[in-house]
Amino acid sequence: MLELYRPFPHLLLQILLLELHLPPNLYIFARNLVLTPTPFGLCGPSDPVALAALHCLLLLLLKATLEQVRSPYISSYAVLFSGGVDSTLLCAILHTILPSHIVLELVNVTCVRDGTADVSPDRQTCLQSFNELCTILPDAQSRFRLVLVDITFEDIVAHCELVRQLIHPRNTIMDFNIGCILYFASRGIGVLYGTDQSYTVQSSILFTGTGADELFAGYTRHRMVFNKFQSVSNSSACGVADAYAALRDELNRDRVRLWVRNLGRDDRVLGHFYRETRYIFLDEDIVHFTTCFALDTTTILPTGHFIFPIQLLYDCTLPKGVGDKKLLRLLLTKFQLADVSRFSKRAMQFGTRIAISSVPGTRVLPSHV
Repeated sequence: MLELYRPFPHLLLQILLLELHLPPNLYIFARNLVLTPTPFGLCGPSDPVALAALHCLLLLLLKATLEQVRSPYISSYAVLFSGGVDSTLLCAILHTILPSHIVLELVNVTCVRDGTADVSPDRQTCLQSFNELCTILPDAQSRFRLVLVDITFEDIVAHCELVRQLIHPRNTIMDFNIGCILYFASRGIGVLYGTDQSYTVQSSILFTGTGADELFAGYTRHRMVFNKFQSVSNSSACGVADAYAALRDELNRDRVRLWVRNLGRDDRVLGHFYRETRYIFLDEDIVHFTTCFALDTTTILPTGHFIFPIQLLYDCTLPKGVGDKKLLRLLLTKFQLADVSRFSKRAMQFGTRIAISSVPGTRVLPSHV
């Protein structure tokens, strides 16, 4: 398949250098997977640049994940699993890399209301994604353990003071809601899917999809920024470029403040139960890769690091659930996880139903929850 890249020698060199970091079985897997047809019709052999962007991202994800699972003494890993694009892709990558005897614990948290948890959006997408993973990936059903963690209002009240301490100095209602979800996920006490068996997560290492939205424009706010600048500049090519420039500035701001908004809070909460968190999407090489996309989508510069068209990374001219996190969605279709690739982004606090939509998440937490 490398013949496809010969018109772009710098790109071919970049891919070959990335392959040096992987064992032969993984870079051969990546070559074969990238050539898998996709329903999007955007990344076939007739579009080598789009194909190469996918290839580079896949190699970087394999490399970053492989670096986090080298210990021969660990028999299981956990994934914070909503069933969305990010967590499902992590499951597919981990399943590809890990030996078959390693267990993957997929932890899904939802808030019980009206006596049931199964109607929450995250629980529904979780079950749909889990079933698709088990159908598509070989031997997935024997190694995946889906742990369903149902929490009640009484659980939240019983642990609210400790959660407040752990999220400090973050102090908004949104921080508290997210903190509660992470707290009970890290505690890891739930029920094994398909049984009535109580189960406690065994793994001390927990993978999360944090960072994917900030790198691949996953939030609704990102689309709003794009639309605002595009409407001001009309729909000309110049206007679209200005809108993408504004969006990239917004993403840069998100990345700069990610540590203070998310990472410190999340590490404190997840670490309370002695779980070590792994942020694959925040690997330095993956972050750098997302900066190698040109604002002028009509120009590709084959010098130094290869510059891809920015609309491969995210395309805000396409509908929600298609254009946001576009490259990640395309990669999911390569894994034949087509249904998951069309899921729209849903904030954790709303997907789990812990938040009340009528209460602004930015409001400071009252003295008594």
